[in-house]
Amino acid sequence: NLNLTIAPSLPTSLKFDLITNIENETSKIALNGRINFITKAVESSLNIENLLIVEYLSYFNNLPITIKNGKLSTKLNGDYKNELLHLEGTASIDKIEINQNKLEIESDINSNFKIDYDAKNKETPLNYQANIDLSNAKLAGLDYLKEIKEINGRLILSTDKLTFDEIAGKFQSGILKLSGTLENFKDPNINAKINSNIALSNLKEIFNLGGFEIDGNSDIELTIKGPLSNPKNLNFQGQAQISQAKFNASYLPEPISDIQAIIDFDKTKMVWQNLKANYKNENYTSSGSLENFLSPHIRLNLASNKLNFETEFGI
Repeated sequence: NLNLTIAPSLPTSLKFDLITNIENETSKIALNGRINFITKAVESSLNIENLLIVEYLSYFNNLPITIKNGKLSTKLNGDYKNELLHLEGTASIDKIEINQNKLEIESDINSNFKIDYDAKNKETPLNYQANIDLSNAKLAGLDYLKEIKEINGRLILSTDKLTFDEIAGKFQSGILKLSGTLENFKDPNINAKINSNIALSNLKEIFNLGGFEIDGNSDIELTIKGPLSNPKNLNFQGQAQISQAKFNASYLPEPISDIQAIIDFDKTKMVWQNLKANYKNENYTSSGSLENFLSPHIRLNLASNKLNFETEFGI
């Protein structure tokens, strides 16, 4: 169902108007514009409504991802003059589903964008910026993080930089927040902060730890910096605030309760100050550190009304 109208204004210009309905009554493409033969300038606008993305994937070979669903709608205005192309518009994708190996992503996406291409600029001809809003997204298949749902937030994409603007989602019984940047797409470098509130019992399940029971709350802040091409060179540091915690194991006559602590950590060590706990109705405080996770070395101070000692040992 194709309608094409051409209105020439010879010898200077030509107008065109193309409308087509495809796939079903709700999918439509409309293209119109003007060509100036004297200045070689082109102005045009493109409207797409409810285009089924999967119907056109055969035109894109060797995609690194699998797209299973999604409807695209966009409004795009463009002009070309003096070897400069400018595009500006909005786009939305409803219920897109993306798979890559074990990774699964579902989301509604809305964006606005600007793209400039200057053919006379040989070094950096392309310049672009886009604001991408994620709505009610779901991420599944990551190691340790089985599913993050109800993800909302904004991605800001510019030339060679991606900014995570307060991305937040629900993870287990807590909230996971992400902010930061990813720069240099050829050799990506990340600078990101992750905040999470999660039950300690869920952390035990995530890391598949056994032999003990633990309950309580944890607020975690983690900063990650460095090149993604070499994860061993990533630097990270963070802090965990633990409250209302309880620990029990088969080798303990009674559980340790009322645990409160602030733990600072990085990739080589963790340090705790003013840890408080109750064991057999006796209140204890502790400070110390654990260095070298591969060959741990522990410094520990433990005090109560009945004892006060310091020790240092390796494992």
